[in-house]
Formats: sequence, C-alpha cells, structure tokens
Amino acid sequence: MDFGVQWDGITDDTTALQNAITTVAAKHARLELPATNPSGASSVCKITSGLITPATWGLQMVGQGPYATIIQQSANNVPILDLGASGSAPFHSCRLADLQLVYASSQPSTNTGAYAARFSAMQYESTIERVIFQNGFYGMGMASGITAPWGCSYDDLLFGSGLTGGAIDWHLASTNGVPNNHWGRFYIDATNMAGPIFNRLLGVSWTWDAVEILNANQGPQLLN
Repeated sequence: MDFGVQWDGITDDTTALQNAITTVAAKHARLELPATNPSGASSVCKITSGLITPATWGLQMVGQGPYATIIQQSANNVPILDLGASGSAPFHSCRLADLQLVYASSQPSTNTGAYAARFSAMQYESTIERVIFQNGFYGMGMASGITAPWGCSYDDLLFGSGLTGGAIDWHLASTNGVPNNHWGRFYIDATNMAGPIFNRLLGVSWTWDAVEILNANQGPQLLN
C-alpha cells in the first residue's frame, strides 16, 4: 500500500505494484503483499500487463496466503510475473510465497505466452512455495534459450483446473541438465490440461516428494 496499490479488483494496479517490486528488488529485501484493500474489503490486485521481477538477489515477494493474496492478470497471452526480465545481476536467493496467480479469463492452449510465472533469466538457490496457479497456459514456463532454474526448491504448489497446457513447461529452455532442484508436494487438477503436464524437465540430482495428478480427463502425457 506504501506504493499506492489499491488492491480493490477495479483499479489498474500494474504501475504501482511494478514500482513496489522494482524498489524492493534494488534493496534485496522483502515485499509484503496484502490480502485486503485500505477499506478492509477482501479483493484481488488487478493488473493489465506482465509484472517484471528484475534479475537480482535476496528479493522476497510474500503474500498472506494463497487464498487471501491474489494477483489477477486481465491481459491475455502474457505472463503474470516475468522473473528476471530486466537487469543483468546474478539472479539468486529469491522467494515467492503465499499468493495466487490467476488470469481473469481462461487462456486457451493456443495462448502459449500465458505462463503465470515465466523465467526470463537463469535463477538459482531460490524458493517458490505455497502458490496457486490458475487459468493460464502453464503455471510455470521459460523464455527461449534461458538456462532453467537450478538448486531451487518448489513446495506446496497447486496447479488448478483452469490451466490448459499443464503444470510446468521448460521446453524452450537451453538443453543443459540443471542440478539439485527439490520438488516438494504438488497438487495438480488436470481437468483441462492438454499436456504434457511436466514438459521437458532436464536435470540431475533432483529429489521429488508427493506429486498428485487428478482428473486427467483429456488424456495428457504426464511427464516428458
């Protein structure tokens, strides 16, 4: 709210929230995302273009819970968060947690730019946890030719039935097999997913916990 974000589901908060992200990223600090607007009414943060997280280190974007802090993208076929899309600093030790990334309109599987979180720079030693992805193409994806994240931890993620491609898509990443990722508990409602649900994940020395895939009604490939 310090940056003028209204969080009322009506006001276009893109510029204000982008200013907040850019300012806090430069301080390698924590951006606390609210669950309510100034009047106390529970609502969503409306944006109309992708939010850019600079390539930096130490940035945390933390909400009040994935059912309470919701960022809603009103534009089609663009990311909600474009991670590392500006700057050239080493991109590491960042954290995204306790929020929901959702599109206002369902994105068909032809909207291949609708990654809720897109990696546009190589990120390492970072964490994404307790995040819900809904109504996009894939929950997480890659920009073309970028080395995929490594040494990262992903846990307590929910990929909702509104996703039309799958959960995670790294097919545009460079071909090297990245090391030491930890994949924790995933809940995937594959009702509308065309698949592959996990697309072209290349890695070594990974650990996996519980991955629950339900309602694969379209018959998608589960793992490529």
